[in-house]
Amino acid sequence: MNDTSVDVNATLSLPYNVTALGDLDEESLEFRFYNETTALWEVVPSWVDLENKIVYGNTTHFSTWTITSSSIESSISSSISSSEGSMDS
Repeated sequence: MNDTSVDVNATLSLPYNVTALGDLDEESLEFRFYNETTALWEVVPSWVDLENKIVYGNTTHFSTWTITSSSIESSISSSISSSEGSMDS
């Protein structure tokens, strides 16, 4: 039987354009991977190099990755909570 699993310990890095962020806070950028089992984007430990405009994240697996902002998620969560609270039964 062939074992195709791979032990990975890697640091992801992706430069970003501060102008494209609009009102987003650079320090809120974070890497997320798509968990195919749960169908959710999951945050991994990330950090931002503000001087060089690069987002970094650590991973132990290959996956589909994106960079998001924690401030967007907070805003979306607040909107959903507000909407749910004002819905008529």
